Amino acid sequence: GHPLHAFDHSRLIGGEIIVRKAAPGEAIVTIDGDERKLDPSMLVISDRENPVAVAGVMGGLHTEIGDATSTVLLESAYFDPISIRRTARSLGMSSDASRRFERGADPLVADYALDRTAALIVELAGGEAAKGMIDDRKQAFENSRVGIRPERTELLLGYPTGESKIIELLSSLELELEEEDEPGRLTFKIPSWRPDLTREVDLIEEVARLTGFDKIPAVIPVSRITYHKKGNDETVRNRLRGICLGLGLDEVITYSFMSPGVFERLRLPSDHPLRLSCEITNPVNKEQGLLRTTLISGLLEIVERNMNQKARQVNIFEIGQVFSLGAEDEPPRERPLFSLALFRRPDKSDWCREEPALDFYHLKGILELIGQRMDLNGLDFLPTDHPVFQPGQSARVMIDGREVGFAGTVADSILDNYSLSAPVYLAELDLSPFLKAGGRIPHFKSLGQYPAVRRDMAMVVDESVPYGKVRGAIENNRPDLLEKYSLFDLYRGDQIPGGKKSFAFSLQYRSSSDTLCETTIKNIHQEFLRSLIVELDCTFR
Repeated sequence: GHPLHAFDHSRLIGGEIIVRKAAPGEAIVTIDGDERKLDPSMLVISDRENPVAVAGVMGGLHTEIGDATSTVLLESAYFDPISIRRTARSLGMSSDASRRFERGADPLVADYALDRTAALIVELAGGEAAKGMIDDRKQAFENSRVGIRPERTELLLGYPTGESKIIELLSSLELELEEEDEPGRLTFKIPSWRPDLTREVDLIEEVARLTGFDKIPAVIPVSRITYHKKGNDETVRNRLRGICLGLGLDEVITYSFMSPGVFERLRLPSDHPLRLSCEITNPVNKEQGLLRTTLISGLLEIVERNMNQKARQVNIFEIGQVFSLGAEDEPPRERPLFSLALFRRPDKSDWCREEPALDFYHLKGILELIGQRMDLNGLDFLPTDHPVFQPGQSARVMIDGREVGFAGTVADSILDNYSLSAPVYLAELDLSPFLKAGGRIPHFKSLGQYPAVRRDMAMVVDESVPYGKVRGAIENNRPDLLEKYSLFDLYRGDQIPGGKKSFAFSLQYRSSSDTLCETTIKNIHQEFLRSLIVELDCTFR
């Protein structure tokens, strides 16, 4: 069939139609009732004043045939497939006509379709056809010519065909053989109804189809396997994946697109940097109209989906690209991020076992462990406020004094937007520091031959001093013989002055060359405490 359109002639201003490009800012209400904004790249059919149809796609509502129609103007044309496809995609619409023209219609059947439609109207509706028709073709259609080489045909199909067989098969499709203009090559004139035949391989495919695809021999292809050494970035990403998997996290991969409604679900202010998103000109659907600026929206949707499937615990991470608007006349900026989400619903089915609840410190501990194994020095957390997180339960993630991301407990209002019944703990970090650090390669270290000596210390500092500063001071003044240390208590109470808090650490000293004596340990430990007093202005209990 061939698409055409019927207009109510009485509603056409000037009683005629004009094929032209749309004017800037022009619009049309199509027969489906939707208003379409047009641009100069689109072809329209108009009367003397306004567009009355989107050419090759859909007609306008104003000139639609109705019960009161007495005079009908029929329009039949051939439209360029590329132009129709671009127009249909730009307008976000697809019609029977556009799908037919996109695939290539027969340019010589337009007048036949017009005559046949007019004859049916006269026969079935009792109308009277006007004499003649207006034909505004600029140039006559010329059949294309495509050549095929029998030798090439046999090479591609893998079995002998022969020149005479090729001529017989293609002639049965009404392809007309022309005089031989090149030895070893057959040239055929392509009929107007086969616009898909444009190359030699198209003709070879027709030979295979008519002969039978089952005649193509099954042969195992021979190819050379080449090894490509992985780049440093890929190696670091795989190392980070391995660490996360070892910590019980599952990797997820989400779409690079997101819905414009994500910003409202995340309660982001109108001036928040994450709103600087890139709009997709031709999205797959309205729910994927923007390039994502963050990974956390995708993680929350996965947590929501798993919770709806009765999953009790979801620990996931993603390594992916995000996009943001660049400066004027610059392409969008693209950068890699690393995000993770923790969710656990209380299990009340096991009455004899009480499972500890998740909290922010689980998330912080995982990030610190990842940072340690990826050899990220200077990882620190500073309190901050963030619109996605609960007040007082969010932190800026710092590396060597530079902010690289954020972490925290998702705000209750956002949990409601995602229908989540338990807290979710999220973190999102720039991947660049991980790629720069490269990750720590584990090396074997023998167990110590000499005994360790343990000491405890309890320091009293001002309430305003964060743990990160205390840990930094320990690292800065760490003795060579201090093998490891750990925090085991945080105290506030009557035993220390008001406005103070006490951190209690367990220290372990060990020498790799001899047994440490009490005098040596005492001198090293006392010197260590004095250096902490100088840097932190602290006291020891």
